[in-house]
Amino acid sequence: MSEFGTALPGYTPEDLLIIINVNHLQISIDASTVVRRGHTISPEDLGRAADMVKEPQVKELLTSISPGVVAIDGHFDRTQMGKISPLSYICAMLSHALRQQSQEPAPSSESGSPLEKGASRDIVLEYFCALHTADTDDLRGPQGLIRCLTTQLVLAMVANEWIGPVDAVHLPHLRDGEEELLGQRNLHAICRLFIALLHLVPQGVSIYCLVDGWSAYEREQLWQADYEVLLNAFREAADPSSSDECTKFKLLLTSPTACRWLGDLLLPGQKVSLRNRDASGNWRGSKRGSLLGLARAATMSDASSTFTGGFPVDEYSKAGMGEDHDRRFST
Repeated sequence: MSEFGTALPGYTPEDLLIIINVNHLQISIDASTVVRRGHTISPEDLGRAADMVKEPQVKELLTSISPGVVAIDGHFDRTQMGKISPLSYICAMLSHALRQQSQEPAPSSESGSPLEKGASRDIVLEYFCALHTADTDDLRGPQGLIRCLTTQLVLAMVANEWIGPVDAVHLPHLRDGEEELLGQRNLHAICRLFIALLHLVPQGVSIYCLVDGWSAYEREQLWQADYEVLLNAFREAADPSSSDECTKFKLLLTSPTACRWLGDLLLPGQKVSLRNRDASGNWRGSKRGSLLGLARAATMSDASSTFTGGFPVDEYSKAGMGEDHDRRFST
């Protein structure tokens, strides 16, 4: 039992994972699928999608010390795409770049003291909506999305030793009766669990959350109410005024076409449109290693705001996610 006790008596990380019931290997499978299919996308479309990381809002999201939300509308031709879009591939590149960055030696926290035992600099969460739309898919829709993200978050916290694998988890933000609601997979309850877990992440650690293909869940008859519940939870998580101890939750939503329901739910400065954009000349026909290099550069706070290409092709771009992604899915 944790010395702090728990709002869910006796619930260990393993208990939470059993309730959420997500096969963590699916996370690696999804990312590998995106990388594999991404190699068939035209260099022109990849270059146009890659330009998103040069947008000021995205650069600010990736490098600032504050939480935030940015939504990207790709405006690609829907008839020319399957479930994997150029933005999907760039999100996979960006996730991998952030994970590599998290493997660097952990810095001191903002207070000047080292981060807690096992802490890495970043947590990276990812989900590809378009891969989970089938009626038979247990991870489809907003509920599947938040369950998948919560699973990744729990595993990351255990891997970084912020919570013990056999200790009860201290969740003071949750309300009475939450056990039953979680057992019923109540979306509100799972969102509350996700936010409560975010509060347990040490200060100084950024949580990057990349959700690709967000517009795939804009289906009126199925998910509109759930969509709004989940988006409100994301906004709460990324709101610096929602907690005295600010959690660095950084949410990047991408859509291959355009999101119809975001409307006034996000501020104008939180939305980026790639409509009528053409890939900058330096990225036309560039190899995938260059795109990963661009993603890496975008995560560096001292990187130039303009890029000229020419990053070397590396082993990751040749081999895809491979074992490295499987080993690092939780951070």
